[in-house]
Amino acid sequence: ENARIYGEEKTGVGESEAVLDHMSVGVVVTDRSGRVVRCNETDAQLMGALAPGVSLSDAGWQTDLQIEGLDGEALPPEEWLLARAAQGDEFTGREATVRRYEAKPRHISVDGRPVLNGKGEVVLGVTVIHDVTAARAMDILKDEFLSLAAHELKTPLTSLKGYAQMLLSSPGESLGGLRRHAPQVMDQPVGGGN
Repeated sequence: ENARIYGEEKTGVGESEAVLDHMSVGVVVTDRSGRVVRCNETDAQLMGALAPGVSLSDAGWQTDLQIEGLDGEALPPEEWLLARAAQGDEFTGREATVRRYEAKPRHISVDGRPVLNGKGEVVLGVTVIHDVTAARAMDILKDEFLSLAAHELKTPLTSLKGYAQMLLSSPGESLGGLRRHAPQVMDQPVGGGN
């Protein structure tokens, strides 16, 4: 009976490990001292040589890694969010940029939560790292498109208004009714308002 229970438990742990390793977000679990208890493959792709047993304060795993704040300034390792959840901090959507040697910079959004024991004491911290690089690139493209579209829409309207003003200032009665109604047309809001 014990062997069966042990086998089921081992299978459950294996399935949990497989799920964790195949998640599209990076996951890092640290103890209170900042030592990595568990991390997944996505985290390794984002953060580099991070592995279970590594202390986040150990400079050895950080040799090709730089994390920058939103201002573009490099953060010292003690300000990195990876160990903050194990210190009791809870946070959502904190953004930073990860730079690794010979790799493109990655924009990340980080969530962290402490894990409490039955006494309410922090025993672990779980940090989830979302790669938001593609979303940031889309935001930049959207802003550029909207800026260009606004400029392009203003240009023909300015030209039309200039031509209308030129018609009004031109001599001759052949324009008749057009000259009388031109001021009303020019003062109407764009989009066909009254």
